[in-house]
Amino acid sequence: IARDKMLQPFHRLRLTDQTACAATHNIIFTTGRVLFSNGMTSAHRACLRKFVRHTVIGTFVQFHLNHLWDHIASALNNNGVADADIFPLNLIFICLTGYLLGAGRSGAVLILQLLLNISNILLDLLFVLIWNKGVAGVAEATVWAEGIAVAGGLVLIRAELKNLSLSFLRTALIAPKQWVALLAINRDIMIRTLCLIFAFAWFTNQGAAISDDVLAANLVLMQFVSFAAFFIDGYANAAEVLIGQARGARNRSQTRSIIRASLATGWATGAAITLLFLLVIPWFVPWLSDSPSVVSTALNFYGYAAIAPLMSSSAYLLDGLFIGALSSQIMRNAMIQSLLLYLLFWWLLGPLGNSGLWLSLLIFYVARGLTLWRHRSALQVLTA
Repeated sequence: IARDKMLQPFHRLRLTDQTACAATHNIIFTTGRVLFSNGMTSAHRACLRKFVRHTVIGTFVQFHLNHLWDHIASALNNNGVADADIFPLNLIFICLTGYLLGAGRSGAVLILQLLLNISNILLDLLFVLIWNKGVAGVAEATVWAEGIAVAGGLVLIRAELKNLSLSFLRTALIAPKQWVALLAINRDIMIRTLCLIFAFAWFTNQGAAISDDVLAANLVLMQFVSFAAFFIDGYANAAEVLIGQARGARNRSQTRSIIRASLATGWATGAAITLLFLLVIPWFVPWLSDSPSVVSTALNFYGYAAIAPLMSSSAYLLDGLFIGALSSQIMRNAMIQSLLLYLLFWWLLGPLGNSGLWLSLLIFYVARGLTLWRHRSALQVLTA
């Protein structure tokens, strides 16, 4: 599972920008895969009901986001916005991906991601280079690629779709307790995601306040941090699914094994990447910028980016474990506490300039891990 999740980000080569809805999709996707994995041992029908609920609520949110984006585009006199036309294909694709991951079918998710991106690339070539449709052709290719990916996903769950009778849909949609549980988890993950976005936006903003070279150098170094996150987050995603299965089975010994295995592999990977970065970052930085001043500034601070994978591994892994155990409130509160500590240390270390900024970010990573670790006993309670 971790391997397949690590590979997926490298296939995200699509040419359109859907950043406006990325946070919403991440929230729905994360909640979906967690709830589905927790229902595996009871009944796949329960999982499919959750899939239907996620599609409904996600479509509602996407509908309003699309209208908001249309108004913004009109205000900017932008007639080339076609991302809204993807509705609701992209949302259904996200729900399908969450369902398959929650069911432990990570290989199918990788196949879907490949299908989506290969289709998009080939259709871009067809619509733009052969049919000369320009930017509009890129948008049309994206819509068709989403449709192909959704069709492929529906084929993969065709056995489950046979259960979609009218009575089944009515049971899935008219379930107040399940809706409340779904919305509560989405709320907690949304707050956590907003805190995370704010933390990195603050890092970027404060780097810009120091100087343009520092801003550019930090962005270059953050590419390495993001690259490392692909690998470590693979273990976190695997932990979400596996601990969800253990929770559904009420298997305490399996839970302990999953916690030990995920933390050990995650820490080892973080340490290995840190050692690798200490060696290779000085060689790769000049490839990412042709500005001598930016390269020089980045090389002065690359040590902070190099140790970030080791410092952040606990945060990623414990995030996955607590989300997978449906303990989203603990995860949310830990993120808020860590953000406050981050801002406090940024203020205290401000006289150190960019070094103080990087140190506060590393403290943020460590604080996320520690605030979750002190609640580790809850993982056993939740799965008892």
